Amino acid sequence: MRTIVSSITTFVFCLIAGLVIALQVSNVQYSDGIGLISVNEVKDYEEKLQEIRNEKESARQTLSKIESEKMKIEEDITNESFYLKAQIADLEKYKMSAGVYDVKGPGIVITINEPDYIKEYGLEGESNILPNYHLLLGLVNYLRKSGAEAISINDQRIIATTEFNYVGDAIYINRLPTVPPYNIKAIGDPDTLEPMLNIRYGILDVMRNQYGLKVHLEKEEEVEIPRYYNNLNYKYAKPVENN
Repeated sequence: MRTIVSSITTFVFCLIAGLVIALQVSNVQYSDGIGLISVNEVKDYEEKLQEIRNEKESARQTLSKIESEKMKIEEDITNESFYLKAQIADLEKYKMSAGVYDVKGPGIVITINEPDYIKEYGLEGESNILPNYHLLLGLVNYLRKSGAEAISINDQRIIATTEFNYVGDAIYINRLPTVPPYNIKAIGDPDTLEPMLNIRYGILDVMRNQYGLKVHLEKEEEVEIPRYYNNLNYKYAKPVENN
C-alpha cells in the first residue's frame, strides 16, 4: 500500500515538475546558441525593427517628394530657358532690323549712274539723279515690299530713321553726302527681288526710260551690307510702361 502511494506521489511530483519546466521553456528562445533571450526582449527588438522600417518608409517618401520637386524645378528652368531663347531670338531680329550688325546673304546689287549724254555733251555739273532723289526712295520702298531684309546705298545702311536730303551737289543719306554712281545692295530672295524690280513700268523701268539713267541689276549668291554707324537718339519718344 505504501508502495502504491509512494508511486502515485512520485508520479504527481514528476507531472508537476514537467509542467513547470514546459512553461519555462515556452517562455524563452535560443538566440545564437550561447544564451537565452526572453520573449519581452524579442518584442522590444521587433518594435525597434518596425520603427526602423517606418523611418525608412518615411525617408523614401521624402526622397520621392524631393525628386518630384527637383523635376518640376528642372522643367520650369527648361521652359524659362526656351522663353529666354525666344526673347533673345526676337531681340536679334530687332537688332538686325535696326542695322546694328553687319549682315550677309543672297540678294541683288543695282548700279545706277548718270545718262551717257551728260559726258558726251560735256554737261559737267548736270545731274539727272541728284534732283530726282525721290527715285532712290521709291527704289527702297520697292525693295522692302519685295521682301528685302537689309538694304544699303553706297554702303549707307537704310533703316527706319534714314533721311534722304538733296543739298548742293550731293544726296545726303544718314546725314552723309553721297554722289553717283549709286550702288544699291539688298539681301533677300534674288528670284523674287529681280522680277519685282524689272516689271514693266516699275521703278527701274521708269529710271531707264523716263530719266535716261543707266541701271544695271545683278543677282548675287552673297551680298554683304554694313551696319548702321550713326547713333539712334530719341528725344521725345519713350516706351509705354505697362501697369
